[in-house]
Amino acid sequence: MNTNEIYNGTHGKLWLSTDNQEIEIGSMQTFTLHQTNQFEDIDEADCLHKKKRLVGYELSGTLTKFKVGHEFVEILERYTTGETPDITLIGKAYNANTGKTGTIKVSGVTFNEGDVMNLEQKTAIKEELPFSAETYKWINRA
Repeated sequence: MNTNEIYNGTHGKLWLSTDNQEIEIGSMQTFTLHQTNQFEDIDEADCLHKKKRLVGYELSGTLTKFKVGHEFVEILERYTTGETPDITLIGKAYNANTGKTGTIKVSGVTFNEGDVMNLEQKTAIKEELPFSAETYKWINRA
């Protein structure tokens, strides 16, 4: 294994797009998208083992960033009035050693929770935003 081929987050980027703003999240620390497959058990006669049948999947993830603005609080406030903004996240992983890039577009994003206010003395404040999503599409994968 060539260790130079291993991706790291140093050169990663993340963009947020809603129905009224589009911004690069320059203070991004982590971005994770996780897929959970949902299966139904199938019991077959004269068979001792269970079989599985795919019936769906769920997407969830977490975005962690340094607090430098209020764009996410503004999104959370929209939820309090019954609005559900149309949110898309675009994440880009880049390996500076190999020049390889992986870019993914995540659509139908809803933020499940977030800190409206968070303070700690002598500490750089981070926002952790768990989210769910409807779908994703690879823009490029190298």
